[in-house]
Amino acid sequence: MIILNTSKLAEIFVLTDDFMKEFTPFLEQKLIGTKAWRGKMSKSEMMTIVIFFHLSGIRCFSWYYKQIVKEHLSSYFPDTYTYERFVAQMKHIQLELYAFLHHFCIGKPTEANYIDSKPLEVCHIKREKLHQVFLHIAQKGVTSKGFFYGLKLHLLCNQQGEILKIRVTSGNVADNNAELLKSMLKGFEGTVYGDKGYISKLKKALQEQGCKLITKIRKNMKKPVLTQKERYYLKKRTLIETVFGQMVNQCQIEHTRHRSPINCMVNLWAGIIAYNFLDHLPKIADFDMKDLDQANVVLLKY
Repeated sequence: MIILNTSKLAEIFVLTDDFMKEFTPFLEQKLIGTKAWRGKMSKSEMMTIVIFFHLSGIRCFSWYYKQIVKEHLSSYFPDTYTYERFVAQMKHIQLELYAFLHHFCIGKPTEANYIDSKPLEVCHIKREKLHQVFLHIAQKGVTSKGFFYGLKLHLLCNQQGEILKIRVTSGNVADNNAELLKSMLKGFEGTVYGDKGYISKLKKALQEQGCKLITKIRKNMKKPVLTQKERYYLKKRTLIETVFGQMVNQCQIEHTRHRSPINCMVNLWAGIIAYNFLDHLPKIADFDMKDLDQANVVLLKY
């Protein structure tokens, strides 16, 4: 049995429709040669359908659109395209989804912030030389689990599980790439925690701008001097792994059946937006010295 939360559907549509009313005139002023949208479905309706798919728990978009949208949600979307026409029109909402993501889903820095990357495979590594959809876009990369062929999603989040910054690169871009780090942490002030992949010579430069980058260290490195608070938050770095886990398992941001790079981005942005509509985001508690003192107390009975 599939249970759909129609109140969540209405919430998404209201937010996207209000956003599009402000964004459309702004876009028409900035872009040259833009034409008025004349589709029988509005862009806010299309955005709502794509975002809600990532919250439905259904894995096949074709089945979701034909059986759920056109049958069970026909009262919400009376003028729907055919499935083939809808997929062809999805490329026209890629920019709008990306703008909505940055307008609605970006949170504020907290006491602890976390940075990491997630490989997005576009095909099996053995088929990399035959794959044509992401030709010259996807690249061969390596993680702790081995080699993959695809893209990389770089993410910065706060301790409430809210997204702060997002970048998508080819799979061969290292986590501690100088240009990437400068882009991700430009103008950022606060403490950022990462794994060993973020060990970089830019730490001093970042600290001058007010951004302290704390990472795990390798065995041959000298242990840094960290406060109890910093050690506490560094141990909680798995928070961002949980964020990625929910994006992949619940919001389906990754699959290897894409037939268009643009529609891949539509799927990715919609999935990340859907993550922000989950009822509960992963988070960690603030550091409390009292709790730490109580945890270190051992009672002996004689």
